[in-house]
Amino acid sequence: SGNYNYTQRSDERFNTPIQAIPDSLSVWVCFRCADPEQHAQAKAIVHGDADFRFIANGTVEPANRKVATAVTSFLRTSTAQGDYYWRRLSIPFVKDGPCDDPRYILFTISTNEIPGQGGTTDDLYIDDLLLIYNPSIQMGALDKDNYHPGESISIPFELEGTMSPDNLN
Repeated sequence: SGNYNYTQRSDERFNTPIQAIPDSLSVWVCFRCADPEQHAQAKAIVHGDADFRFIANGTVEPANRKVATAVTSFLRTSTAQGDYYWRRLSIPFVKDGPCDDPRYILFTISTNEIPGQGGTTDDLYIDDLLLIYNPSIQMGALDKDNYHPGESISIPFELEGTMSPDNLN
């Protein structure tokens, strides 16, 4: 219980505000380790308005403030001390908590999905962490109901979301 990552709302260095649940999280990883069967883990938790902890044993506190989670485990991209090979991960968010008020996001990534099981030669690098919001379009009202053939129609709209992620290549 003493090994955890946390959100501390009173200190801007230790919290990341958020206003909506992303559709997914993408991140580039380079994971080097000796064991070809070892799994690293990336996890992001969206939570409500609380000082929140993600504990090494997999639990969260306070559990009633959990909103959604994006989690994946992945194998190495290179051998220990090998070349730096990168892989892009795209991890969907799943609404899996009782809270419906997203306020903060907490991200953790480690060389092993089981705390304390990593090796001394493990390396894990991350780059281009990006929250993805699927595009949506909101159509506005037309200025009139009837149009004549050949007449121009202007349709107001608002487009929101991640149109072209900048971390694809």
